[in-house]
Formats: sequence, structure tokens, C-alpha cells
Amino acid sequence: EGSKKPTPVWTRVKQLIDAGAGERIALHASTDSELQQLLFTSSILGRGGISKTQILSMLTANPARILGVEKQVGSLQPGCFADFVVMSGTNLNGRVLATYSGGRSVYKREEADSPKTAPSYTIHAASVYTPNGIVENASVGVADGKISGIGSEISRRPDAVIKDYSDAVIVPGMFDCGVSVGTGGTAPSVTLGGKIETYLARDDRQVALARQGGVTTALLSSSRVPGPVMAFKLTDQPRVLKDPVAVRFTIRGNLTAAEESFRK
Repeated sequence: EGSKKPTPVWTRVKQLIDAGAGERIALHASTDSELQQLLFTSSILGRGGISKTQILSMLTANPARILGVEKQVGSLQPGCFADFVVMSGTNLNGRVLATYSGGRSVYKREEADSPKTAPSYTIHAASVYTPNGIVENASVGVADGKISGIGSEISRRPDAVIKDYSDAVIVPGMFDCGVSVGTGGTAPSVTLGGKIETYLARDDRQVALARQGGVTTALLSSSRVPGPVMAFKLTDQPRVLKDPVAVRFTIRGNLTAAEESFRK
């Protein structure tokens, strides 16, 4: 009794947003088992008055922007990789029906008869979440692995496959910024300045688990601190997006005293 209760995580996040740091927040699963319900688990932040759209940005656009790959992944806009998730319902509380990475279907529920190898296709949904807001009754056009257009009326190739999800929403593919996907169970030990690509376990079973939760991009970091971080796409054969994409480090103790080593 008398001890101060810890501030709930949703309150801390709301304070950061109110302070103007909303675009610098990225969320990640704390365990591999949470990957299947990453968006649902993150919805706990709603207790602090944070909107579902803001939470979605913390799983998609924000980490892409922080890592400097926002022109490739993290949002639905022409020219970006066709990484997106089809979810049942219209309020982001539904199930993942299908996950696309690089324009290919990498996961689908049994009832989701989605194209897998078509070079060009159009997917229609009740709404599509774009950087400029939610577009109602819209379609996403895909050609050669990239998004070719978004809107109620988009041009498409004569041979394009058309799929309709009239009772679903389409959101950007999500990031996993913190668990062990791609390690094969053992995190690599790479010195600062090294590359992690050769250590990527492309047969890691956790990749399939992550895609079931709508994750299309993941980070793989060295067990060394400080050490490099690599970003890779969860395609059929997971491939590197950028290596390194960041540096992971830890600062302990007095920040003033640690400043010199931090600068190095």
C-alpha cells in the first residue's frame, strides 16, 4: 500500500501522441504466439482513447517511415510493393482472410479463394486504408508485384483476375519489429557494420505463423549490442528488403555519462 501504481501502457502511448511523437511509435508482438493476432492484441491501446487508425499506423506506416523504407512498404499507394491484408468485417476487429506480399498470396483462409500467381489482378473491398484516409467501396489494383492503383474506378489489364471482398477491409501489410521470426530459433551474432542476410533462416516455421496474422515485413537483429538490424519481406522465399536498415543499441545508467560511448 502507498506505492505508486505503474502508468498503463495505453496512457504512456497517449502521452507520446499528445506530445507530438505519434508518428515515431512502432508496435511489435512480445512473443511469437501473438503474431497471429497482432492487430487484435494492439487494440488494447484503445483504452487510452487511441483510434484504430492510429494503432494500425503504428504497425504499418510508422515503422516503415522510421526505417526509411516508406516508399516500398508500410502503406497502400501506387508504386509500393503490393503488401496488404484482407480482413473480415469493416472495423479492424475481424479475422485475416488473406495476406499478400509482393503481389502474391502468401496466406489465405479456406474460404478465401484468392489469386496466387496471376501477374495482374484487382481486389475489391468495402473499404481500403490509404495514407490519405479510408476509401469506401474501393479496389486495389496489382501489377507485377506493385500497387498500380486504388479507387472506386481503376484501370486494369484485360487479363486481370478480379476478386471481390464486399464485406471486408484491405489494410497495409504489418511489420514485426521485435520477435524472432527469421532466426530459425537462434539469433545471429553479427558485429556492427556486418550483414545479417546470410543468417536469414528462410525455412523458419514462424514465417508462416506471422503471415497468418497479416505480417508482411519483419526485422531480424543481431544478438550483439550494438549490432545491425535487417528488414526482410515474408514472401514465399523470404528476401531482404534492406540490410542493414537500423542499428540496435542499449543505453543504461546515467545518460550524460553514456553520451560519449553513444556517439561512437
